[in-house]
Amino acid sequence: MLVLIAAVIALNRNAILAWVALNGPRYLAHPIEQHIGFAQTSDGVRIAYATTGQGPAIVHVLGWATHIEGGLFSPLYDAVGLLPMSSAHHLFVRYDGRGFGLSDREVKDFSLAARVRDIEAVVDALHLGRFGLYAVSAGGPAAIAYMARHPDRVTRLVLAGTHATRVRDAGFDRILRTLPLFETDWQVPAVTNIMVEWLDPNDDDVGRRVLGEFLRRSGSGVAVAGFLRAQSEMDVSEQARRISVPTLVIHGRDDQTIPIEAGRTLAALIPSARFEIVEGGHPEGTGSTREVRARIMKFFDEEPLNSDSGDAAILS
Repeated sequence: MLVLIAAVIALNRNAILAWVALNGPRYLAHPIEQHIGFAQTSDGVRIAYATTGQGPAIVHVLGWATHIEGGLFSPLYDAVGLLPMSSAHHLFVRYDGRGFGLSDREVKDFSLAARVRDIEAVVDALHLGRFGLYAVSAGGPAAIAYMARHPDRVTRLVLAGTHATRVRDAGFDRILRTLPLFETDWQVPAVTNIMVEWLDPNDDDVGRRVLGEFLRRSGSGVAVAGFLRAQSEMDVSEQARRISVPTLVIHGRDDQTIPIEAGRTLAALIPSARFEIVEGGHPEGTGSTREVRARIMKFFDEEPLNSDSGDAAILS
């Protein structure tokens, strides 16, 4: 019997490890407490946001497939401590974009203007005056467009693992062709794994199982398809040329999701932008390791986020 049990465990080792990774944190203390609130956009969509820490504000513009309460960007699964690091001296703000996580899911408009409204709703709900803006991956175009609309609100900008012009390489084109399958069969692991392979091809089997579960819980296949179709048409190159605040563009050397050439093009568009290449792929290029996140936080701390005071500015 023991031999049989050992054999079963050996055959299902990766599935067991993935289950532990997903469920183990629920029995442990959260590494940092977050406060969740809701904001309403000008077009009536309820957006969930979370805050941690105190001090000058930094708004983290995530891409898609997020869940601030039970996803990769939540304290529950922050195994490497990125939230405590980011919140040590700052009010660190994250939110689920429309269609995902705790935000309203039954939406159809994923346009650039709609995503800018999400940012506007969150910063206004928190009464932020001026703040740092840290955008990753698919969140980059929305952050750039927000900058163009509100040039006096942002003090420093980090664009990590993202782009300004349309990314149409072979990998992304393959994903676009698969969107109808996402709409009908997103909850099937074999279908979700198509996206996992594109997002993080170098991860091990356990990591892929965990990422696949997070993708499925973050939103529906219809939302994923709608988001990515809109993303494929976005071009904010003209808005990027008008950015005048200190800007760091950072990208992973081996990023297969958003190729490094997109980062180079983005940095060239922004006057006086600093361009840094980090070793690794898309996770490293978006600041998902302690080493890269430390570099990003150092950039925000090079000078006060608000020249008038050391705290987050508040709208009157």
